[in-house]
Amino acid sequence: MTENHRFPQKLFYVLSAIETIIAFVVLVRIPTDPKNVFFAGLSFNRLLLLGVMLLILGLCIFQLARLKITAHEPRLLLNINKFFTNYEWIYYLILFLCWIVIIFPAYRFGKYEVIYTRIQPLIILISSLIFTFLILLKFKIKKSSINLSSNINVKILLIFLILVSLVWIFLITTRIGLDIDHNFWGGAATPILPLVLYTSLFIPILLTSLWKKSRMDVNKWNWIIKFFPIILFLSAILIWNLELFTPHFFAPKVRAPNYEYYPYSDAHIYDMTAQSLLNGEGYMNRGYVQRPLYGFMLFLFHNLVGENYLNVVFLQTILYAFFPVLMFYLGKKLFSPFIGISLGILSILRELTAFKASPFMEIVHSKLYMTDTWASLFALLISILVIYWFMNKKENHLLLVLIGLIMGISLLMRINLLFIFIPIFATVFIKNNKNFKSRLLRVGILGLSTFIILLPWMLRNYYQIGEFGIEPQKFRMVIETRFNVEESDASEEINSPKTSPMIMPEIVDQHTNEKIEIQNYLNILRFTTANFLHNEIHSILIFPNSILAESIKGVIVNNDYIQETWVGEINPRQFIAIIINLLFIGLGISISYKKYGWFGLFPLSIHLFYNLSNGLARVSGWRYVIVTDWVIILYYMVGIIFILHTLLHKIGLADIGSNVFSNHETVLSGYKEKSTNKRPIILSSIIIVALISIGMVLPEILIEKEYRGEITKDEFLQLMELYNIDYDHDKMRSLADDPDFVYIHTKAFYPRYYEPGEGEPGFNIEWISAKEYGNLGFMIVSPQITGASIEVEKSPEFFPHDTDVFIIGKWVPSNFIGKYIEANVIYFPENGYLITSQNFP
Repeated sequence: MTENHRFPQKLFYVLSAIETIIAFVVLVRIPTDPKNVFFAGLSFNRLLLLGVMLLILGLCIFQLARLKITAHEPRLLLNINKFFTNYEWIYYLILFLCWIVIIFPAYRFGKYEVIYTRIQPLIILISSLIFTFLILLKFKIKKSSINLSSNINVKILLIFLILVSLVWIFLITTRIGLDIDHNFWGGAATPILPLVLYTSLFIPILLTSLWKKSRMDVNKWNWIIKFFPIILFLSAILIWNLELFTPHFFAPKVRAPNYEYYPYSDAHIYDMTAQSLLNGEGYMNRGYVQRPLYGFMLFLFHNLVGENYLNVVFLQTILYAFFPVLMFYLGKKLFSPFIGISLGILSILRELTAFKASPFMEIVHSKLYMTDTWASLFALLISILVIYWFMNKKENHLLLVLIGLIMGISLLMRINLLFIFIPIFATVFIKNNKNFKSRLLRVGILGLSTFIILLPWMLRNYYQIGEFGIEPQKFRMVIETRFNVEESDASEEINSPKTSPMIMPEIVDQHTNEKIEIQNYLNILRFTTANFLHNEIHSILIFPNSILAESIKGVIVNNDYIQETWVGEINPRQFIAIIINLLFIGLGISISYKKYGWFGLFPLSIHLFYNLSNGLARVSGWRYVIVTDWVIILYYMVGIIFILHTLLHKIGLADIGSNVFSNHETVLSGYKEKSTNKRPIILSSIIIVALISIGMVLPEILIEKEYRGEITKDEFLQLMELYNIDYDHDKMRSLADDPDFVYIHTKAFYPRYYEPGEGEPGFNIEWISAKEYGNLGFMIVSPQITGASIEVEKSPEFFPHDTDVFIIGKWVPSNFIGKYIEANVIYFPENGYLITSQNFP
């Protein structure tokens, strides 16, 4: 037996003995129930487990001593090695399962935690022995040095680490980016759980080993890679929709009378945009609109599946399932299918984590009526198209047109994406071409395409509100509500549930055209820097800081930075993890730069410029991070896979790690990519985007107004007679004496009943805030989109969502929406049912 065979066996027995001693000590130190003491303060079962451990320790010592006189490698070992050589995927599956058992914390067994805690040392010991055995089974000493310079640009890595160090010093000395700035200063984004990371690394390793050991030919492997996005897409839909919906700030718990989920805060504004379209009121009563593309999306979804919230979000998850597919193509195009598969799996599981985290932290996901996830999808799609365009040696002006169209339409989903246009235009201009006119032509094509696709919407704005632009009121609102907020105001309600950052544009003061005072410039610079750095910090804190398979609840409990009140405190474990994670990110950036030069930093520029736009808008953390944190995930996964690949190569497992940074199209022997004419695909995509742009304005033109809104008393009585509604004539005459009463025929949405003292979080949505009496709150679409409330003792038996109503009440001032209705009487023409206020005369 050579030393190359004997050394792993020696190492195995030594490590096994150490592991057994550690497990023995841990088991002894677990407290024993006094009722079960059998001998020496230990229970009989405990003594039995300790006996098993001593037996294992004895066997390790015996085999270690016997190894010195063994001349040949044991036949059993040879047979096991042969088996795992033929069925390598089983080898990696067992390795993975053993690792999960080792790192799985006892608290995740719930009510069985106490039982598992007592047997956990033995279970972990057995798993550790198997894990160690399998690693050392294929262990080979390689004396060859690792050539890091072939993959890493050391200069870029050093620059990255120096910049990180300087930023760290800046944060500590100035606390800009750590101290809370404003009430749109959020907590953490959706974390990547350790188990999610392990799974996203294991699956591509498993698939690669299956391909290599099944002697699959190149064309068949290429066929699998080609259809893997379909598997990702279907898996995302299945996995996400198997997870039950849990209440969220933007979709609170169900309430009487219907016990249905309804949107809240920003989400209900977006949905009311769709409801306004559906009922002939145009976009937001033909007024100012924020995120119009999303309102149009919800309009289409409601037409397809109706008003049920869960049906609508089911459609959303189907559409958003393209995000993991795009992540796969991002990794595959820039590096290899291995990295693409890893990114796709991680994206699916991270979204699942977001669903599970909803009860515990402020995050957004695809089951909410929010635009952040869609902005993320747009940013990713645009970046991938630019990457494909850049890596194509031939000029492709048609693809540039498509990129410009999607860039333009993305602004109708989230105006903050405007800042990522800067690196995109720069990339289009800088791409190698000595002809200056050709560069200008490319920029012109891109810019003109972006402008043309926005033209229908900007013309709509000019016709409806007299302003030619995308969201002109948004910029005024940001300046009015955030630019003049001083640092001392940051403490306001910071520990309260997040209030809506969307003040209805109709009530924004019209004096926002005043010039910003010179003394405010430094304050703007300060809060822009603070929010930019805060976003960058939380883009890094999404990565694991523990090797244990923590649950989402465990991660939240053990990490204060999850909460928005965190001001920079970290413990030693978190500090070490941050350093390691930054090293992975730096490695990924340097590898990308090594492979593509300056273009390897293009995804990073998308991330930085988007966070800069958030900084200027004075928002950071939580949902504002997810739009481009996929960029940091890309570099992180490249870095960690590089380390994994290097280690596998060093210990003799190079077959798994080979070619993980090269696209299979250039690596697999005998493979030649078939040239396909992608022009029809691009043309079809251009037509689809153009139809969306034009189609957005058509409902406002074609759908006729359904409700008259506020009407006179006589008209109101005539309508009630038309619908054969029975009412008390004396009470109606008593209302006529009060000039403040208004009469409204409209449609009502989201009815929620609140017991005295109950209400939704936040303080500015008055009709569903906590009151001293029983309150029924809902939304109406005409004469304007606003809220309504009525004082009732208990929930009504009948009040369906999306129903016709006649309302008698008074307008009341609102800080959120200008004014809302305090109703005295609500009639339902559908069945003649009526609700009267306790204050009704």
